[in-house]
Amino acid sequence: METIASVVLALLKSGLRIYVAVLIAASAALFLPAGLLETLGISEFRNAHRMELGFAFLASASLVTGHLLFAVGNLVSKPFRQRKFARDLRETLETLTYDEKMFLQPYIHGGENSNIASYADGVANGLVAKKILYRASNASIPGTILAFPFNMQPYARKDLMKHPELLD
Repeated sequence: METIASVVLALLKSGLRIYVAVLIAASAALFLPAGLLETLGISEFRNAHRMELGFAFLASASLVTGHLLFAVGNLVSKPFRQRKFARDLRETLETLTYDEKMFLQPYIHGGENSNIASYADGVANGLVAKKILYRASNASIPGTILAFPFNMQPYARKDLMKHPELLD
């Protein structure tokens, strides 16, 4: 029983290609004309394993359909997620504190790519939590006590370049 479960789990994890291959093979074994199956030499196999072939057909068809439905769902919902993200980003940028605005000004007004801040800097880490900045390196700057470079996320930079008044 344990080996059956491990085989089933391996098949579930293996992905769409195997599901499609099983669907094609099971469909061929179940639905091809008897004469062609006789030529291929698998008519006896089909007759002896009809139940297993039916199960393989139904399971693989269900898995392929599930993958397709999730893929279509992701394609349909992507523009909505992008609009929501842009709306949430704009709301976040509009509600920045004075200290956050001062920290971000060199990126926009000074053309800086990186700013150095302490690992314990609340402003920098708050902007990381708001997904406006990211820590560009896990190695601290030599000669400093836990100072790290922070870069601006490209989407935040793009929005702030269009609307620099948000930092005033």
